[in-house]
Amino acid sequence: MPELASRILTLRPSLLDTPDSFMWHLQKSGSYSAKSGFFMWNVLHNSISTGENLQKRGMLTNTLCLRCGAPETHEHMFFHCSFAQEVWSLRPWTSIFTPTP
Repeated sequence: MPELASRILTLRPSLLDTPDSFMWHLQKSGSYSAKSGFFMWNVLHNSISTGENLQKRGMLTNTLCLRCGAPETHEHMFFHCSFAQEVWSLRPWTSIFTPTP
């Protein structure tokens, strides 16, 4: 345990200038569920059902974003689509962190 304690003490403070808590502050409820963790894992590993991924599996022919008409990749869906950028702009921490792939 002493090794774990020393590793914890080397962690840098948050850039968000918020006090420590047991809550996962990126979710409204403050909880981190297995469902949200699984979703984030899928996003990070390009495993979500985007037009591009469904086309690779032979399930779609039209891979365009329904909101803006651009090719729908996971990067487009979460970062480049004007709708995604609007959602990101609502987060209070976007002045510190700009979400780009």
